[in-house]
Amino acid sequence: MLHLYIVTTAINYHYKDFIKNGDLIDEESIEKWYSLFDTYSIKVSKYNFNGKTEINKWFERHASEFEELFNKMSEEVFYILFANRQFLLDFNNLMTETVLDTEFPKENLTPKGTIKR
Repeated sequence: MLHLYIVTTAINYHYKDFIKNGDLIDEESIEKWYSLFDTYSIKVSKYNFNGKTEINKWFERHASEFEELFNKMSEEVFYILFANRQFLLDFNNLMTETVLDTEFPKENLTPKGTIKR
Protein backbone atom coordinates (compact mmCIF):
# COMPACT_ATOMS: atom_id res chain seq x y z
CA MET A 1 0.00 0.00 0.00
CA LEU A 2 2.87 2.34 0.83
CA HIS A 3 4.47 1.75 -2.57
CA LEU A 4 1.19 2.52 -4.35
CA TYR A 5 0.67 5.63 -2.20
CA ILE A 6 4.15 6.95 -3.03
CA VAL A 7 3.72 6.46 -6.79
CA THR A 8 0.18 7.85 -6.90
CA THR A 9 1.09 10.90 -4.83
CA ALA A 10 4.12 11.65 -7.03
CA ILE A 11 2.12 11.33 -10.26
CA ASN A 12 -0.74 13.49 -8.99
CA TYR A 13 1.56 16.16 -7.55
CA HIS A 14 3.70 16.54 -10.65
CA TYR A 15 0.77 16.35 -13.06
CA LYS A 16 -0.88 19.25 -11.21
CA ASP A 17 2.44 21.09 -11.19
CA PHE A 18 2.84 20.70 -14.97
CA ILE A 19 -0.72 22.00 -15.49
CA LYS A 20 -0.54 24.86 -13.00
CA ASN A 21 3.05 25.97 -13.50
CA GLY A 22 3.75 24.78 -17.04
CA ASP A 23 4.55 28.27 -18.22
CA LEU A 24 7.33 28.48 -15.59
CA ILE A 25 9.11 25.34 -16.77
CA ASP A 26 12.19 26.29 -18.76
CA GLU A 27 14.92 24.29 -20.46
CA GLU A 28 17.07 24.28 -17.32
CA SER A 29 14.34 22.83 -15.12
CA ILE A 30 13.32 20.19 -17.65
CA GLU A 31 16.94 19.08 -17.93
CA LYS A 32 16.57 17.86 -14.34
CA TRP A 33 13.75 15.59 -15.50
CA TYR A 34 15.88 14.30 -18.39
CA SER A 35 18.65 13.57 -15.89
CA LEU A 36 16.25 11.54 -13.72
CA PHE A 37 15.02 9.58 -16.73
CA ASP A 38 18.64 8.89 -17.76
CA THR A 39 19.55 7.79 -14.21
CA TYR A 40 16.87 5.11 -14.33
CA SER A 41 17.48 4.25 -18.02
CA ILE A 42 14.04 5.38 -19.17
CA LYS A 43 13.79 6.70 -22.70
CA VAL A 44 11.71 9.85 -23.14
CA SER A 45 11.53 12.27 -26.06
CA LYS A 46 12.76 15.80 -25.49
CA TYR A 47 10.28 18.63 -25.18
CA ASN A 48 10.43 21.13 -28.06
CA PHE A 49 10.42 24.58 -26.49
CA ASN A 50 10.15 26.13 -29.95
CA GLY A 51 6.99 24.19 -30.76
CA LYS A 52 3.44 25.05 -29.85
CA THR A 53 2.77 22.01 -27.64
CA GLU A 54 2.03 22.88 -24.02
CA ILE A 55 4.32 21.28 -21.47
CA ASN A 56 1.42 19.53 -19.70
CA LYS A 57 0.57 17.79 -23.00
CA TRP A 58 4.17 16.54 -23.11
CA PHE A 59 3.69 15.21 -19.58
CA GLU A 60 0.44 13.47 -20.58
CA ARG A 61 2.09 11.89 -23.65
CA HIS A 62 4.81 10.50 -21.40
CA ALA A 63 2.57 9.43 -18.51
CA SER A 64 3.76 5.82 -18.70
CA GLU A 65 7.41 6.92 -18.58
CA PHE A 66 6.68 9.13 -15.57
CA GLU A 67 4.88 6.24 -13.89
CA GLU A 68 7.87 3.98 -14.55
CA LEU A 69 10.19 6.66 -13.15
CA PHE A 70 8.11 7.11 -10.00
CA ASN A 71 7.84 3.33 -9.55
CA LYS A 72 11.63 3.01 -9.63
CA MET A 73 12.13 6.00 -7.35
CA SER A 74 9.48 4.74 -4.94
CA GLU A 75 11.58 1.67 -4.21
CA GLU A 76 14.25 3.97 -2.76
CA VAL A 77 11.69 6.07 -0.89
CA PHE A 78 10.09 2.89 0.47
CA TYR A 79 13.47 1.67 1.72
CA ILE A 80 14.02 4.92 3.64
CA LEU A 81 10.49 5.18 5.04
CA PHE A 82 10.23 1.53 6.02
CA ALA A 83 12.94 2.07 8.66
CA ASN A 84 10.93 4.88 10.28
CA ARG A 85 8.59 3.20 12.77
CA GLN A 86 6.74 6.40 13.66
CA PHE A 87 6.05 7.10 9.99
CA LEU A 88 4.73 3.56 9.51
CA LEU A 89 2.41 3.96 12.50
CA ASP A 90 1.14 7.30 11.16
CA PHE A 91 0.69 5.85 7.68
CA ASN A 92 -1.18 2.86 9.08
CA ASN A 93 -3.52 5.21 10.97
CA LEU A 94 -4.10 7.23 7.78
CA MET A 95 -4.93 4.06 5.84
CA THR A 96 -7.26 2.89 8.62
CA GLU A 97 -9.18 6.18 8.55
CA THR A 98 -9.37 6.05 4.76
CA VAL A 99 -10.69 2.49 4.72
CA LEU A 100 -13.23 3.20 7.46
CA ASP A 101 -14.52 6.25 5.54
CA THR A 102 -14.81 4.35 2.24
CA GLU A 103 -17.89 2.50 1.10
CA PHE A 104 -16.96 -0.65 -0.76
CA PRO A 105 -19.14 -2.58 -3.23
CA LYS A 106 -20.81 -5.62 -1.66
CA GLU A 107 -18.87 -8.00 -3.90
CA ASN A 108 -15.66 -6.79 -2.19
CA LEU A 109 -16.97 -7.59 1.30
CA THR A 110 -17.12 -10.82 3.28
CA PRO A 111 -20.41 -12.01 4.82
CA LYS A 112 -19.25 -10.34 8.09
CA GLY A 113 -18.95 -7.01 6.27
CA THR A 114 -15.14 -6.85 6.29
CA ILE A 115 -13.06 -6.23 3.19
CA LYS A 116 -12.03 -9.34 1.25
CA ARG A 117 -8.31 -9.86 0.90
